[in-house]
Amino acid sequence: MARYHSIDVSIWEWLQGRKKEEKLLYIYAFSNPLTRDSGLYRIGIDTILLNTGLNRRGFEGALKGLVGDLKYDFDNRIMFVVNKLKRRLSGIERNTNLIKSVYHDLEAFKNSPLIPVFKEKYSIFLKGLVSPSLPIPISISLQVYIETWNTTLNTKTRLTNARTLHLNTRIKEKEFTENFELICKKVKDSDFLMGKNPSQKHKNWKATFDWIIKNEDNYTKVLEGNYDNGEQGNSKWNTL
Repeated sequence: MARYHSIDVSIWEWLQGRKKEEKLLYIYAFSNPLTRDSGLYRIGIDTILLNTGLNRRGFEGALKGLVGDLKYDFDNRIMFVVNKLKRRLSGIERNTNLIKSVYHDLEAFKNSPLIPVFKEKYSIFLKGLVSPSLPIPISISLQVYIETWNTTLNTKTRLTNARTLHLNTRIKEKEFTENFELICKKVKDSDFLMGKNPSQKHKNWKATFDWIIKNEDNYTKVLEGNYDNGEQGNSKWNTL
């Protein structure tokens, strides 16, 4: 998962004539922090709506208008940017990490109906390049969470052994993996969690990546809005 995504300028010619909601959704789907090189990645609808400003009806309408180019598995919350990998195929046979990453995604999302669609489109290019059982480096599978946190919060958190241990537990929790970008954004938007408006009980404290991944309770409270601005008088602020 790269921190930066290259977008061919010809995309604007391709987007000409499309509705503004379709343009917005496609650019977001192509370049948001959760996007992976395969074009397959898990993202919750709430996160999409929050970051695009679209409502549910607008999202579904834009998705329908992008049929063939952008697909979403509502049951498993998997996005597929159909031509994302197409732009990386040149020299793919020499890019071991990219190949491992693609096969990792195929395994991770194997129960999604989008996988047969992916395989049909890319089977000619990927066939025989590498064994699907080849393990993906830990830096690829977990680094996405570090990069999403750093990008959203403007920090320089690194992947350490201790963080790897906690993350390996958190990524087994569906609520965490599907909503991590939303968690980061809610932390950023909370004056309390950012240490801008501390309570009497929690002076000189701010939320860190380690606090978020420490246990299930911490990020769940963030998602539930316990630390949203305007809640300072509520008793739930007294519990971290």
